[in-house]
Amino acid sequence: MTRASARTTLADVARAAGVDVSTASRVLRGEATQRIREDTKTRIHQSAETLRYRPNSMARALRTATTSTLGIIVPQLDNPVFSAAIRGAESAASAEGYSLLISHRAPGQTASTITNLSQINRVDGLLVASLDDD
Repeated sequence: MTRASARTTLADVARAAGVDVSTASRVLRGEATQRIREDTKTRIHQSAETLRYRPNSMARALRTATTSTLGIIVPQLDNPVFSAAIRGAESAASAEGYSLLISHRAPGQTASTITNLSQINRVDGLLVASLDDD
């Protein structure tokens, strides 16, 4: 059995809790607008914990068209000012449940290069720090 095939799925959690996959999904996402009995919610959460379920971030990204990733582009990684900015951005991103993608902007890269970088990496937001007027 490979590592990928051993991963617990949402369907496994739903089956263990005796509910439909959509019900398990709504409960584990914390949707407050759904009317689901407390004992059902408890069963779903217990099943998820017992099975060590972790949401598949790639599947969620496809469904929601978001990545929970932010990007920061800096001109110098060894500059203390930019290092401090990176640490602050990472701390703030993490507090909101985001990962931070750090990139170095080489001299001569154009704005279109930065746009392409953000689209290729599928970040939800991009912070660009620059020493140049452009």
